[in-house]
Amino acid sequence: CGLVLLITSWLRRNKNAADWAMAMGALFALLGVLGLAAVMTGLISIENEDEAVLVIGGMSTVGVVIFTMGFAVDRVKYYQREMADDYRERVLPPQ
Repeated sequence: CGLVLLITSWLRRNKNAADWAMAMGALFALLGVLGLAAVMTGLISIENEDEAVLVIGGMSTVGVVIFTMGFAVDRVKYYQREMADDYRERVLPPQ
């Protein structure tokens, strides 16, 4: 899911701050999950398991938070634009 979100965020032509936040959040979450998978399969050996959980869990959590903030900003801007369009249709005379 993180890979799909990352690809779709990068494919948008006109990126704004919300798109960059969603792309970076998806990247951090993806890297956290890949790190977790690497530790679980034994590809990466970390001496202190608490450290591994903190780093990998922290990266994933930060990624999810950043992505969510970008998504929320994107949706707020969308609804503001829709409300402005509705207001123009109701208040302004037809041209």
